[in-house]
Amino acid sequence: MDAAPSGVVSDTRLLSALLEPIGYIPPAEAEANYYRQFANQATAVVT
Repeated sequence: MDAAPSGVVSDTRLLSALLEPIGYIPPAEAEANYYRQFANQATAVVT
C-alpha cells in the first residue's frame, strides 16, 4: 500500500479539526441547526 502524500494527511487533520466542534456534520446543516435553535427560543418567549 502506498503512503498518502503529506498534504493529504494535513488536509484530513484540518478537516477533522474544523468539523469536530460541530459534531462532524456538514457546515450548512450546523448553521441551520444554530438558527433553528434561536427561532425556537423566540417562539417560546412569545407564547
